[in-house]
Amino acid sequence: MQSFFTTLAYGALALLGVAVAVALWEHWRRQSQARAPRFATAAPASAPVVRVDVDLDALTPPPDDDQLQRRSTVEAAMSRMAQAPTFGSSAQAWTETRPMVSPGATAEFEPR
Repeated sequence: MQSFFTTLAYGALALLGVAVAVALWEHWRRQSQARAPRFATAAPASAPVVRVDVDLDALTPPPDDDQLQRRSTVEAAMSRMAQAPTFGSSAQAWTETRPMVSPGATAEFEPR
């Protein structure tokens, strides 16, 4: 049993030694990079834009057909929602929306 604890202690010391060595190596590497001169490469200067290939005054704005179609679709949907259903009674026209998750033993049942 004594040899197990000795081996365990040597393993822990080895891990600690490796961690310290890696930390020192990173520290020394950062210091050497901080002291080294950095040669910044200048970004290539792009030529300034002198003219535009397209005459912007000649362009016409796009037609608003898409916007008009969307607006008419929304208005038609709103008017259909405002009207009462035409088939059967109004109670049968709508889907059941009451929660039916785990009703208790004393739950009241709806007449169908």
